[in-house]
Amino acid sequence: MKRPLSLLEVTIGLCLAAILVTTLFSSFRHLMQSKSQMESLRQEKHWEYITHVRLNQVFENIHDKTVFNTEPYQDISVTALHFTFNNGVDADPQFCQELEGFLFVNKEDEFCLMIQSKGGKDRKEVLLKKAKNYSIQFFDPSKKKWQSEWNKEFLPPLVKISISGKTFHFVLPHANRTISYST
Repeated sequence: MKRPLSLLEVTIGLCLAAILVTTLFSSFRHLMQSKSQMESLRQEKHWEYITHVRLNQVFENIHDKTVFNTEPYQDISVTALHFTFNNGVDADPQFCQELEGFLFVNKEDEFCLMIQSKGGKDRKEVLLKKAKNYSIQFFDPSKKKWQSEWNKEFLPPLVKISISGKTFHFVLPHANRTISYST
């Protein structure tokens, strides 16, 4: 014949169940936080990749007569990199072929590519959000060092863009000079 459970045995069982449920809930919460962090990191890396691909497309199609200059962009007080490039085929016919482009960080801390059509219509592409500490440098092969200004009549062979601690490098295929390395 079975004897009924005592109050002490029931209490011990409930305490063990509570410990088990607390441990499981804590592990589940930790797992969900990790998943959220991973998703956030994945999203950030995805936008970095998209930015790199888009800028690579732009810099590969920089017009060979382009002279890079930095200037304030319209009513925005920040400095923008101004250039001309071939945008290729676009869904909007106004944004096909040779266009003017501007790279800058706007007041909302978004790294943007502003494209200006020949008809004067603007299209802003937000490449990265939360962009801070934005800088562009150009490699001068004659001096063998990076410069923040480029006033020469030829394109630099390399462009380096730094945004929020992330660095992107681009090769300009229409550069008029090549880099030579010596040991």
